[in-house]
Amino acid sequence: MATSTRPSLGYPVDVGGAITIRRQPDELAYPLRRSEFEELQELEVLTEDKRWRDVALTSALGSLASLIGSLVTVDWAKVWVGRQWPPILFITLLGVVMLSSGLVFFVQHHRIKLAQDSSARSRLSARIKVFFDENKVGRGATSREHPPKKPCGR
Repeated sequence: MATSTRPSLGYPVDVGGAITIRRQPDELAYPLRRSEFEELQELEVLTEDKRWRDVALTSALGSLASLIGSLVTVDWAKVWVGRQWPPILFITLLGVVMLSSGLVFFVQHHRIKLAQDSSARSRLSARIKVFFDENKVGRGATSREHPPKKPCGR
């Protein structure tokens, strides 16, 4: 027969058989208004900017690798003597793609940093952090002490 005792913080409660349940520590919650929730949704905008930044970085690095490979493998003596323009045009195109992708990367990265520092989301996050710091409840913190364990069999 299962014993039904009121669970106390830290003591296991026998609910029948080999199952015991420990009461979880009280956690503090921060209520959000609709406007604050919408401010947190700005994260999606930042995610889109991060995607474009990552695409630009990938394009710039791929162009750099192609540019280095092309510079190393082209026989420059034949290109200059025979006036072969396709390798020169191809290398110039790779350089333009690499520089423009690098520029897009730096612009997007700058926009992301500005948005993270001065957005409504960052201000709301700071307010929530202050709320939890003032109430001194964090991960794993409890508001009450666990009672000492009793020795078994005595």
